[in-house]
Amino acid sequence: MSRIKFMSVDPSMSNTAAVFGEISGKFIYPQEWRIVQTKPSNKKKRIRVSSDTINRCREINKAIEEWLEWWKPDVIFAETPSGSKSSNGMKSYAISCYAI
Repeated sequence: MSRIKFMSVDPSMSNTAAVFGEISGKFIYPQEWRIVQTKPSNKKKRIRVSSDTINRCREINKAIEEWLEWWKPDVIFAETPSGSKSSNGMKSYAISCYAI
């Protein structure tokens, strides 16, 4: 029976995690996990919040691109939020959609 390589991603602004593994028949075989953590810039640097958000998104995107190149999954699973009531929630929703 053939195995399907997968990557499962849980994206967020602070901690984006991924699990890598294989699926064979009814079984899932996790192989490894990775995480990228981003933090807001130091307020002493006086970087605009919007610029800081873009920089953090670039860092997340770079990590995901590296993971994709390294693992070369056949399928990708990703958690996506169902909606938001705040601007931070909307940013997380956008990151989830853009990162994958």
